[in-house]
Amino acid sequence: MYKTFYNLSFDPFRNTPDPSIFFEGGDRKAIADALLYVIERSEGITKVVGDVGSGKTTLLRMVAQRLMELGYQVAYIPSPLLQPEDMLRFILRELGLPTDMASKFEMYDLLYRYFTDRPSLKGLVILIDEAHLIPRDTLEEIRLLTNLESDNQKFVQVVLFGQQELDTLLDLHENRQLKSRISHQFYLGRLNAEEVYQYLNYRMNSAGFGLSRPFFDRRIAAKIYRLTRGIPREINNLADKVLLNAFMRKGQYAMSRDLPAYDEVGRIRTFGFVGVLFVLIGAAGYWVYEMDPYFFHLFTSSSRQIVGLAGGKDQGASSQIRAPVSAPDGKSKVGTATEAGQSLPPEKASASVSAVKAGRPVQRLPNTGYYIALATTPCEDRKFIRSVVKSIRTASSRLLTMQYGAPLQCKLLMGPFAVYAASKAMLARLPSRVQRLGAYIIPATKLNKIIDNRHAKVYRGIH
Repeated sequence: MYKTFYNLSFDPFRNTPDPSIFFEGGDRKAIADALLYVIERSEGITKVVGDVGSGKTTLLRMVAQRLMELGYQVAYIPSPLLQPEDMLRFILRELGLPTDMASKFEMYDLLYRYFTDRPSLKGLVILIDEAHLIPRDTLEEIRLLTNLESDNQKFVQVVLFGQQELDTLLDLHENRQLKSRISHQFYLGRLNAEEVYQYLNYRMNSAGFGLSRPFFDRRIAAKIYRLTRGIPREINNLADKVLLNAFMRKGQYAMSRDLPAYDEVGRIRTFGFVGVLFVLIGAAGYWVYEMDPYFFHLFTSSSRQIVGLAGGKDQGASSQIRAPVSAPDGKSKVGTATEAGQSLPPEKASASVSAVKAGRPVQRLPNTGYYIALATTPCEDRKFIRSVVKSIRTASSRLLTMQYGAPLQCKLLMGPFAVYAASKAMLARLPSRVQRLGAYIIPATKLNKIIDNRHAKVYRGIH
């Protein structure tokens, strides 16, 4: 509809993984170059993890194109929900080989002879999308495939692209052998405000927008960043609506009025004294909430201090209750009871919950129990962080904030939980809005590895 008006050759914000409009900002180019370097060194298995809509598939297509230009054989598996033999047949078909063998032995023998008979080939690179969905048996088959090698060359290398659940999957004890073969791992983050501005106008210019002034100025880009939290897929969805609205008013450039949520993010309307009064009351409430997000819970929490999801009624065994536990010295300590009825010993509960004091960061957490990673967002996005906290309505003692990176990122955590079943039960009870953000369970040991690798700081509550 708007392509002719703006002289565009294609829809600039279509959600298709087109490598011809690959955006190199936000560490995308650096990760692509690093992947190619790792593959050239025949490292075996590599992992790329990113949020939903962060651009993993586009990166995969870009890397696949570059690998084919370098002379590699590439097998792209878009859906990993395949049984081991089906995956082997899929790979054989990608190489143009027959797939009617009766046994896996024949398939492996055919693959091995394919490469030994062609010593000039650089090898096969298997790129697996949505790798967090791979069945257990197929994961083991992937590990066995990397055993195909000669004295000086690996015939098969694998790159796993998946959501954060892939980390949890590989942390399982039965997958330890595969995990030990992962030589490098990369994390695809969100775009910051400046990168969103560059991304929007790069897409427009790639499609043929020819005016000297950028279609999206920095003010509009900043609003899009706040509304989408820097997630490329959401940026595309919103930018397409802005482009359509600008076209409908025959505008040459995007304006604030073109944002679908303009009234919410661009201005505050007041009507007379009553409107002003409500604004002042709202501002006072906002200030109190910023000082202590849990102030309002004083008027809604029961005297028993049940720590659970908002829902009002007593949840019995499915709630988390902080209660005094008798100590040998006659004093009382605070223990933490979990949904599954399992509880950490008082001293461990104290270490897990109270060791991270408000305002005092720590470098590591106790290596016991499990946490729920609720969401990851730029720390400056206070509005999004507040909305997550309001959605789950749990006590501040059950929340942690992990900060890392530049620009500063905040990972919101809930826990600890003594056993996996308890964390899984809580995850299932989270509001659907929070679950759609990609909330997942992470063991304390894995969380400490992330803290170490990213030089992160952890605070109790929302910091």
